Amino acid sequence: MPIQFHQGDILHARWDGGPISVYVDDASKGLPYLCHSLSTFGPSWISGETVILWMDFHSWRKTGAVEDYYQRRFVEAFGDCFVPIDVEGSAAKTFAMFRYKAPLGTEAWTWLLKQSAEALVAARNEGSFVRMRKEIEGALSRIQKIPKSGSWRIAAGRCADVPARIFAKLRSSKG
Repeated sequence: MPIQFHQGDILHARWDGGPISVYVDDASKGLPYLCHSLSTFGPSWISGETVILWMDFHSWRKTGAVEDYYQRRFVEAFGDCFVPIDVEGSAAKTFAMFRYKAPLGTEAWTWLLKQSAEALVAARNEGSFVRMRKEIEGALSRIQKIPKSGSWRIAAGRCADVPARIFAKLRSSKG
């Protein structure tokens, strides 16, 4: 069977369901991409035969980004389905290869759904945090502008005059 290369946006990828002997993936960084690639191509992997090569599998070491760690977490969670294939030299720092050993069961899809739900909550919380931080920064900016405004200077001047007038009246009434 000839090798077929498919390049494009992984989120729009489709597969005809034919068996996949070698799966090379350079696009499944981040949870939505991993979920889509696994649900699209995973059912066509052949137990004991398919070789999976995930590019940038180790990039989380450099970036520290959570989205760069999902492939590794998935393989760790379902290690009974993947057998590592040794990669030598500098390539070992970049990609990882596995033989697909056993079919992914419902636990794998449940795991992905749970990760997706947690990622959604984290994104919402981060979004709320970002919105709140912007609101606070906006309020601080407005507060810092207050003393520079003409109306503030007039009001502050009048407020400063009030105690002086009160003390002046008190002195004149005593005296």
